Amino acid sequence: PYDPTPLIALSILHSVAGDTDAAISSLSSAMDLPETAGDYMLASRMGALLANQGRYLPALRLYDQALTARPALVRAHYNRAVALLNAH
Repeated sequence: PYDPTPLIALSILHSVAGDTDAAISSLSSAMDLPETAGDYMLASRMGALLANQGRYLPALRLYDQALTARPALVRAHYNRAVALLNAH
């Protein structure tokens, strides 16, 4: 088993540094690990990264994935609404 924590931390560091592409790459690698299958927080975080790049449709799919797993995730509801507004 692999620990996704370093990849998630690296994604956060890249995001804070303004390197969204690297943040997406690191988080994508973490999401590819079997240990993170169905992780709603990672789906929500990836949705936010993609939405910040203007990639609203893939972001919406990830927010939907997160909300299917955790319907009470308020941040995903809010971010999904913002992505919907921006997509149109």
